[in-house]
Parts: sequence; structure tokens; C-alpha cells
Amino acid sequence: MNLKYKNFYGSEYYEKYSRVLDINGGLTINGTASQPVIFTDYRDDLYGNPMDTNGDGASTGPSVNDYYVLNFTEISDDANCQINHSIIKYQNYAIQIQQASPGINACLFENNDWGITMSGVSEPLIDSCTFFNLSYTPFQYSLVSYPFSTVNNTISGTTYRALGVKGETMAQNVTLPKRGFGGLDNIPYYFHDNFTIGTSSVMTIEPGVTLKFRGAKYLTVKKGLIAEGGSTPDSTIVFTEISDDYYGGDSNADSTDTSPGYISGIQNPWWGIVFENESNDALCRLDHCMIRYSSYNEPYSIYPGIKINSASPTIFNSQIYKNKVGIQANGASNPIINYCDIYENQLFGIENAGMAFNINAENCWWGNNTGPTHPGNPAGTGDEVTDMVDYDPWLTSGTANPLMGDVSLNGEILAYDASLVLLYVVDPITYPLNQTQQMVADVSGNGTVSAYDASLILQYVVGFINYFPAELLSPLPNFVSEVELVIGNEAVEPGEEFNLTLSIADVSGVYAMQMTIEYNQEFLEALEIESMLTGMNATYKIDKEKGLIKIAFAGIESLESDMTIANIVFKASDELITGITTPVTAKFFMANETDLTWNVHNGIVSINGFATGFGDNFKNEDKLLTCYPNPFTDNLKINYTVPVDGDFMFIAIYNMYGQVVAEIVNSTHSKGTYTISWNGNDLNGKKLTRGTYFIRLIAGNKVETQKIQVVR
Repeated sequence: MNLKYKNFYGSEYYEKYSRVLDINGGLTINGTASQPVIFTDYRDDLYGNPMDTNGDGASTGPSVNDYYVLNFTEISDDANCQINHSIIKYQNYAIQIQQASPGINACLFENNDWGITMSGVSEPLIDSCTFFNLSYTPFQYSLVSYPFSTVNNTISGTTYRALGVKGETMAQNVTLPKRGFGGLDNIPYYFHDNFTIGTSSVMTIEPGVTLKFRGAKYLTVKKGLIAEGGSTPDSTIVFTEISDDYYGGDSNADSTDTSPGYISGIQNPWWGIVFENESNDALCRLDHCMIRYSSYNEPYSIYPGIKINSASPTIFNSQIYKNKVGIQANGASNPIINYCDIYENQLFGIENAGMAFNINAENCWWGNNTGPTHPGNPAGTGDEVTDMVDYDPWLTSGTANPLMGDVSLNGEILAYDASLVLLYVVDPITYPLNQTQQMVADVSGNGTVSAYDASLILQYVVGFINYFPAELLSPLPNFVSEVELVIGNEAVEPGEEFNLTLSIADVSGVYAMQMTIEYNQEFLEALEIESMLTGMNATYKIDKEKGLIKIAFAGIESLESDMTIANIVFKASDELITGITTPVTAKFFMANETDLTWNVHNGIVSINGFATGFGDNFKNEDKLLTCYPNPFTDNLKINYTVPVDGDFMFIAIYNMYGQVVAEIVNSTHSKGTYTISWNGNDLNGKKLTRGTYFIRLIAGNKVETQKIQVVR
């Protein structure tokens, strides 16, 4: 059906079909948000009037057809091709675009295999669309072009979180950059079919790009592949299978940490990269790349991670692991493979099947510090290599891309690695980490090394998590509620040793904390830190010269309730002539990796009788003021006596600075005894934080002061 400048307007328009609409001219569809234009299968009983269009008397759920609804041909009129607010369902491809550029806005693509397929140089606008419960990706396209605009789109349901790449033989040079789509800043490329870089073209892949392949599909290079990444996790170029959630996230949207090679319970891994004889060696370069899961666990065939057929690419600083065979060289192949991590490959790390050249594979790590398994290296227990592989010298730990979390660089991820992180956090001078160690220690991927990284490493070691956020396409958000750090208040005598509490309130989802506490070393001496968190590792450093304490906590399970986390054991100076108050403050406080320094309640230490400074000089039997319970949580009962009829009575609450924070009584009284209840609110009606306060009574010329404790 050829349509020229035909207009469909929202209202009650439904198109139920089993054929294709070919657009050789113009097509404008102006649905609205409340009245979209709907294209669906004639058996779909959710739309239409009557809804049961085919009259089968059943609520039918159609299967996907092998058609596409709208086909924009290369002679269609782009300026007059607009689809607004439409719903398209139950097709292999909802829309096909053949070297055309229509505008597609605010449309819903639901229950199709693919949303949109593009051939040739097609640059449509795809804005504000929703791709829900598709079998594969929102769109599939030829790498020679890309949509002109892709803003405000949404991917949901079973739709793959990836950019679909059409299977083709590439005939011109192409660069694959990091791209964003559907809220994902660096969305993977998904190769649903075999892809060939032709004899006249070079594919260049920018740092940090992830390429994922369907099972039994592979990438063939007949001229050039330049994949040169960087040394940081976010700049490594990754080649893997679509079901590998470790890199690029849950791209196939199956909501599980899938074991690659399995599709609906069937082993079906991808088949790696193939460098053919006609490829240009100078244009075949892999650097800081990762190739994994090619033919992994495949019981019947062997497809290496990298297969080289009489070619000689260079492979540097890359990880080749968890493949059936890491690298296989056939015929007259003479690659250079240096400074790579080649490990956990099931048959061979490197198989020199052609034996035409002695392959240079020096300075590689083979999964163990003993080197590769080979008769020439009797003690070697790493990946096996064949003859005519020059593996000596080898490295004793992963170097180019060491394992995330392996802070010690010994090839394993252990609780010890978490302890190295905590030591570095509190004392980087005594316990430094080099650049490589800092890179693998930052398992959260936020660019810094923190106590939260130690928590993630511990969670990985015990099996609570199977991957680190740094290795995902979009690291999971590190949500933490607005946790308060509360430093206690104390009144002490000169020379007295005492505990100053550190507590947290409004707690939720806290796996790690770190803080820097500052005190005046002229008045206080910090002796030690007593951790009160039995379920967390704790490390601290006291710098007595600067009056600083650094503390770091990390655990495998989150804290979810208010609690005291530590006691700082101080000794008060015994050389004071007069009493003083001195603050103890938090210069820095972070929970997980959220900076909460603004949400700290600092503490005060009063030395040598802050209370006696108010003039408390009465015998017990002369007391005019009693309070109970003390300490208290919500309500304090206050009993007071007015000794002289008509006395002016003043009762107030003071903080450790001597500032009035609450007034209880302020009036003249008749002689007698009174009882009142105070709810712990300050002058602004807010609850006082936990700590030490003073209640002061003034009755005529008499003054009394008592210390009270608020505990919450």
C-alpha cells in the first residue's frame, strides 16, 4: 500500500493489520497522549471497536508477526514523515527505515521483537519513546549512521539495554564511540548476527566501549580493528557475550546474574574475534581490551577468544580469560602478545596451532605467579601453552588489568584486600597504595578509594555480591539516608580518663563509614578508640601532634538502626588552673560514599566543674531542685521548692557552652513544692540531641545546678 501525504489523527483510530504500509511519499500521524494512534494485530482484543475484531470470542494474546508495520523507503519524503503518539505492537520490526529520516516522537513500542530497524544512511529523530517488553533492542542499525536525535527515551521490561548492530560486511571506516540512550550513559553495542569488517574498512573502538554478542556469533576482521583503551576500568574496551552482566550491566534484561553461554538453559556462547589472512597487521591492534566467554563451557566445539588465521595482530595490556581457548594462532601467524593477563581459559591460554613462528608472549600473567603450564616450566600451574610460545619472562601478578578488588595484586580477592583499603583510608602515608592498587581498590567506581570499597570487597569475598559496581556500565547508585553523626558531651575533672561516645542516628543502608575527628590537644589526649560495632571491621589512626583521629568502618551487612558506634578514650589535662570547655568536632564524615559532614552534631568536653561555676553550694537537705529519671529519653520530671512566698522562680536548660537552650519556669510563685514535666524540646520546639546538659534553678538569691543526660 503506497501512501502519499495521508494524515491519521488521534481520536479513535485503530489499524489492525497483517500487511506492511510502504511509505514512498509522506505520512503524518498526529496522535495525542490521551488518544494515541494504535497499530496492532487483528487478534489483539485490547483495542478496537469491537475489540474482538476477529470474532473468535476469546481474549487473544497474539504472538509476534514476521512483518513490520511501517516501511519508510529511500524515496519517502522526510519533511512530511512524522509519527506522533502512536502504539505499535506484535511485529518483528515495528518500523523499518531504509535510508530515510522520519521523525518518531512519544511512541510506545510494545511486544515487538525490535522497535525500529535502520538500513544504510538513516538518521531519524527518535525522541520521548518507550520501548517496553521487546525481545531485543529498541532499535537495530547499520554502523554507517546513527539517529539524529535520541532524547528522553525509556527502556523497560524485557527490552535489551543495548544498541542493536545489524549483521553486515562493513565497507567503510567506522568509529564506535561511547553513546547514551534510554538513560544509560554508556550503553553497550549488541551484535545479534555475525559482523565482518570488510577488506576496505577499519573499525576503531573508543576507550570504555562494551561490545556484546549473541551466542554463536563472532566478529571477523579482514582489514583493520583498532581497539585501544586505557588503563582505568572505565576506559577498558570489553568484548563479551550478551548475557554477561559483569560488564555493561544486565543488558539482556533477564534480572539475573546470568552465566554466559546459557540461553534458555542451552549452552550457546559467542565465538570470539577472528583475524583473517587478508587483514592489515599494522591496523590490527588491541590494547587495554578484555575478551571473555568465547566458547566458554561449549562441549562440542572450540572457538577461541581470539582466532588468528595467518595474521599478526599486536595484543598489549589486555585480559583474555574465561574462554575455551584464549588465543589460537593458525597457519603463518606471528602475533605479538605482551603484558597481558591470560588466565582461566579452559584448554589453552595460547595455542600455537600453526607452529610457523615462535610467538612472542613475554611479560604476561598466566593466572598464577608460577607461570604457565608447559613441559618447559615444570612448576607452572597457570594457563597451558603449546610449544613455540615464548612465555619467559612472565609476570607474577596481573598488571595490565588486574582483578578489581585484588588490592594486594596477588591474583586473588581476599578479606586481606579489604583491610589494605581501610589502612590506606586512615593512614595513606604509612600504608600507601600505588596507582595500580588504587585503581583496583576503587571497586565502587566513583573515582576515590573509601571504606565503602572495603565493604564491597568483603561482600564479594563472602558471596553476597557477584560483581563490583565499577565493572558495570552504570554503577548502582550508592543510596544512603541522611545519617547523623553525634559526638557526645562530657563534664570531667582534670586528669580524668573518660569515654566520649560516637553515635549515629536516622540510620538506613549503611555498609561503611569514615570520619576525621578534631580535638584540642592542649586540653585533651586521645588514648585509643573502642569500636562498638561487632559486625564491622574498624581501623583508626590517632595523630596526637595535630589533634586528629581518623576512623574507618566496613562490613558485609548494612546498619539499619540508631546506635553507638565507638568510644574515644580521652584523658583530660591535669595542668588547668581554671575550668574550660573545649569542642570535639567532625571535620569529615561519610557514610558509604555520601559526604554527610554537614549532618554532624559536634560535642563539648567541660573540664573542672562547669556545674560548680553556676554556684551550686547547697547541702543535699537544702536542695530546692530534683530531677528524674536521669538520664532520660523523652520526659524529665522536675520537682522544685519555692522557699519564700512571692519569690521569682527561674529554671532553664543550658548546653555545654553555658548557652540557654530551653526555659522551663520564668515567673513569681507562692511558697510551696511543685512538679512539672519537660519534653526535652529546645527554645524552637525541636528535640535536643543526645548528650550532657545542665538544669539551673534561681529562686531569690539561691542558685542550684544539676547535670542531666539526654539519651535517644
